[in-house]
Amino acid sequence: MTSGLAKYLGSAPALRIITPPGSDAEWEWILTVVLEDWLGVTIQREVKAGAKHITLASGVEPSAEAPLILGADFWLRQAGQSEGYSNPVEPLGSWTAELPDQRQALIEPQIPVLFGSAPGAEIPIDIFGSAFWMLARIEELSIGVLDDHDRFPGACTLAVRQGFLDRPIIDEYVALLRNELSTRFPSLRLRRSKFRMHVSHDVDAPSEFGLGMSMPWIKGVVRQVRKRRNAKGLTVAAHRLVRTPRSIEPSDPMNTFEYLMAQSEMRGLKSAFYFFGGRTDPRSDAGYSLSHPAIQSLLKEIHARGHEIGLHPSYRTYLAPDVLAAEAQSLFDNCRQLGIEQEQWGGRMHFLRWRWPDTARAWNDAGMSYDSTLGFADKAGFRCGTSHEYTAFDPIRRKQMSLRLRPLIVMECTVVARRYMGLGYSEAAYELIFRLKDRCRKFGGGFSFLWHNSHFTSADDYALYEAALDR
Repeated sequence: MTSGLAKYLGSAPALRIITPPGSDAEWEWILTVVLEDWLGVTIQREVKAGAKHITLASGVEPSAEAPLILGADFWLRQAGQSEGYSNPVEPLGSWTAELPDQRQALIEPQIPVLFGSAPGAEIPIDIFGSAFWMLARIEELSIGVLDDHDRFPGACTLAVRQGFLDRPIIDEYVALLRNELSTRFPSLRLRRSKFRMHVSHDVDAPSEFGLGMSMPWIKGVVRQVRKRRNAKGLTVAAHRLVRTPRSIEPSDPMNTFEYLMAQSEMRGLKSAFYFFGGRTDPRSDAGYSLSHPAIQSLLKEIHARGHEIGLHPSYRTYLAPDVLAAEAQSLFDNCRQLGIEQEQWGGRMHFLRWRWPDTARAWNDAGMSYDSTLGFADKAGFRCGTSHEYTAFDPIRRKQMSLRLRPLIVMECTVVARRYMGLGYSEAAYELIFRLKDRCRKFGGGFSFLWHNSHFTSADDYALYEAALDR
């Protein structure tokens, strides 16, 4: 495999990858992601029958530079399987880095090994096989347990069982590989990505009372009546309903959009606001429409201030590709009518509902640029083992998609809510968010951070949110 740039320039590939035979689609995808997209290396894959290792060699012949030998455990197991993919054997083994540059590449000197190698490999880890298994979410192809929203729980993952969900283990493996490549092949120009903060807000409730006589409006009335212990709550609800024909009432506690945009602008960040494009479950979905004048006014303001607009598909769309596509089209149509144009369109599934790879296919077929669902509702951390965005791969159809995946690292509810990690606004909550963000920064990744516009009910919310931005 040679990159398009190398073909255009007519130059020799900078790095040769010699692999065991088979799994061509998988190899092409994972080598492109790790070496070309993440490290910026021009590559060419060569297949060698009977190979027991992965060999990385200089593309210049003859070369005085000794090749680098890596493990190939995952790929060798695949050769013996008629269908499906191999899984790591538990309990996992581990490898301890001894050299200073190896230690510098890792979060801790000892790192779990998903797939290892036969004797003879200089790094006894199958870096590419492990990366394929984590990034292609092979673990999620056979789900044994689902939670009450039909989600794959973080508590059931290999990463939690083996204690590495808070480590971007694939980023660590790739950092090891980077160090070895730069030392062995000094002529390679390896790309170094810069840390990015991805701040996003799922707009589940733009107004406490919804934007019409809907279920959210009724719930808002009930909350106000209970809060005030009198009928004044009904008066407040009616007043705000009347005052929002063109814009959301400024005193509405869910109307934090100005605050969120201002906080991002103060720090040179962009906020991404993901809006519903439809409704498939009255109990779980938002009580607004993209065509509502107040929402259209909000969309125009967000765009005018340089922030991003995206899609938050309704509750039952995660296994309904036609409905998801229709909601995406509704977003596109409404934005086009408002004169809103963007280079990319992304978003996140409601309640983080996701079935792999069906939901990814639906996003891809709907023409979306990226998805940022892949975090766990019950556990903060690195669901995909990386903080880097990457192109999705369908392991069932064995085909690369155009959709990019932007892993979600932290959702505020995950950390704070009792039904999930239950850390509240404690020192442990701050420490967890800071630790995960620092680990994204160490590897030049992206810290994808979700905070709902409707989750600012106390001073504690504002303090934790701003601290997470400032870290």
